Amino acid sequence: IGWGEADIMVAFERLEGLRYADQLRPGGVLLVDDYRIAPISVTAGDDVYPSAEQERAAYGDHLRVRLVPAMRIAQELGQVRVSNVVLLGALSTELHVDPAIWLRTIARRVPERYLALNQAAFRAGRAYVEG
Repeated sequence: IGWGEADIMVAFERLEGLRYADQLRPGGVLLVDDYRIAPISVTAGDDVYPSAEQERAAYGDHLRVRLVPAMRIAQELGQVRVSNVVLLGALSTELHVDPAIWLRTIARRVPERYLALNQAAFRAGRAYVEG
């Protein structure tokens, strides 16, 4: 996929989303974990992390940006490692695939002892976006 051609992008951190937003076509969807990790240049004082206003200005009005508190939701579920599955649930709202198919796929890919947690994370991501 070339620059400016992607329909949907998922970013695991706000600056990551901002950094690669140019890959999306006009009208594209950017799903971003509403989480900030300051790069070394920011922690060293050489740069400043963009404010929410600067982010909005950079995205303009040509993208649909959805901030999803995936890390927070995963923490509430008891395991931050499922933040990616929270984002998967959020992504699923943008794709026309029955949620049952997503859940069956998770069941085939995730070990039994983590299945309930991952399915809960998926549902929580969907619910956040739908809700």
